Amino acid sequence: MYFYPIDLRPAWNGYARQSLVAFVLAFAISAMFPPASIFAQPAGRGDIDLEGSFEGAQGAMVRLKDPQGNYVMGTVDQRSGGTVSYRGKANRAVLKPGTFVKFANSATPDGTFLAPLNKVDLYMPNPEVLKRRATPAQMSLTHPGIYVMAAITPLQPGGSPDPEVRVVGRIVAIEETSMTLQCGDRPLKIEIEPDLRVELNVPSLEWAQSGDKITGKGFFNPETRQLMIRSLMVTGSKTLGTELAAQNAQMAAPEKKMTAKEKALAKKEEALAKKLKKSMPDTPGDADGIKPLGDAEPSAAPEK
Repeated sequence: MYFYPIDLRPAWNGYARQSLVAFVLAFAISAMFPPASIFAQPAGRGDIDLEGSFEGAQGAMVRLKDPQGNYVMGTVDQRSGGTVSYRGKANRAVLKPGTFVKFANSATPDGTFLAPLNKVDLYMPNPEVLKRRATPAQMSLTHPGIYVMAAITPLQPGGSPDPEVRVVGRIVAIEETSMTLQCGDRPLKIEIEPDLRVELNVPSLEWAQSGDKITGKGFFNPETRQLMIRSLMVTGSKTLGTELAAQNAQMAAPEKKMTAKEKALAKKEEALAKKLKKSMPDTPGDADGIKPLGDAEPSAAPEK
């Protein structure tokens, strides 16, 4: 079991979102004219169910669309412990050096993994959780390190040792068939499947996209005319990284070979360029009979 203090600032490739000015303006308009459909509740601070789709976020402000198509601005109630989370799927294109992941895989007693890795969970370490006391089993889900479950889980009478090894770590490098991690104070290199799957369940809207489904709880305060969000879960509607993977594949594709016709045309253009270069004067101005100022002939001396 291994753990050490680390930089917990994950390197996310965040997606573009609407500007703060647009959000403030939309928030003001939404507060002035709240749609009745999402606020159909008795007066007061009773919870209402949030349904519809996610449309954007800026700081604590979130833009939503209810099932009737009305746009609504809400504010995460951070003072009362309001929470947001995102759940979705992605491919390996979203994994970059600096990203935290965790996974479980079976291994032999000497630590050799039995099969290439086919799934990882994208992970965001929580500093508050890392400060708390935890059992080894709990740490295997939250704290960077390598955990051999046979050494953690009590062996049942007549049972066999648990072959599972749990890993929590930060990606150092990722290649076509392998991934290198820093797990606490230990490095680890493991083979991966080419179609490695990535699952996200993170306390952030960093990956949320316009149109993703939402569920949650909130309340509408008639006095301030604000929708306050107690909890919001955004579920991804698309597999993240698909477009990025296509771009990477296009960049990695071998350069297209020129046809014989294209080669002949390129050779002809190159010869023409050389011919034009030779026909051009070496000294600026010679072509039109005007010499540069520095080469001007001295004028004749005036007659006495």
